[in-house]
Amino acid sequence: MNLPPQLLAHDYVILGRQLERLGFATGTIESLDELRSSLRVATDQLKRLGFHKSEAAARRLIIFRRQLDELEGKLPRPLEPETIRELRGAVFAVFEVLNAETMEQHIAILDRSSVSELLRTTEHRLKHPVMKIIAQEAIKNLESEATRSALVMAWNLTYEYIRQWIYVDSIRRGAFNAALVKRVKKGATIYSALTEYEDMYDLGEHFVLTVGNEAVLADGKKLLPDRKYNELIQELAHRNNFAHPNAREASVVFVKGYVEGLINGFILDGYFVDTRLLS
Repeated sequence: MNLPPQLLAHDYVILGRQLERLGFATGTIESLDELRSSLRVATDQLKRLGFHKSEAAARRLIIFRRQLDELEGKLPRPLEPETIRELRGAVFAVFEVLNAETMEQHIAILDRSSVSELLRTTEHRLKHPVMKIIAQEAIKNLESEATRSALVMAWNLTYEYIRQWIYVDSIRRGAFNAALVKRVKKGATIYSALTEYEDMYDLGEHFVLTVGNEAVLADGKKLLPDRKYNELIQELAHRNNFAHPNAREASVVFVKGYVEGLINGFILDGYFVDTRLLS
């Protein structure tokens, strides 16, 4: 599972340049290889940029591209005037559709400065694909100024890391399970030990953190020490403040601080670092 790739404004410039070049092709000054290159880039860019109607209108260009592909390796030579006229007509037909299609497409300007270098480097260091996706979503949300969403995704990343940290290690998982099965309701045990990671999905966030705080390791220390547990509960409360419908506003500065606090306080904290999760 991957997020859609980010596009650059330069990608649109490249498309325009190649279509313009094809529209003014003469067939005498361009080599076949140059025309093939322009056709390839233009048709590929239409697809990559999501101009599906224009891509459909470019079928004639694709045919030209295939015809020139058959001449690959041959010396450059002028194209027939009729061929050039057909090429120009096909390009201008694409221009007309593309002009209308661009009027329907909206573009969000991303602010890359909204994302700290710490978040970007942490995303690269994460080994688990799910955590990488969550981190990438937090980055994209910040870049597009969806600050409340970015805050929620930052918490999700931290919580997912803590869950993975508990489960990936047999000793930590064993301590967690020992505390989990002690949970009773009306005198009956209501929770079974975790046997696979997905069992975590049935447990609430506050509950998992609390059980982690109750779990005791062989040395008598808590799996989630009181200080870290209290900090996590506080950060969860912050997440809840912005995850539910209300008029709260989350500034970029506040969210960047929140994100960096989570990363430094938990994911990169020496107590939680695990090379199975982080490079």
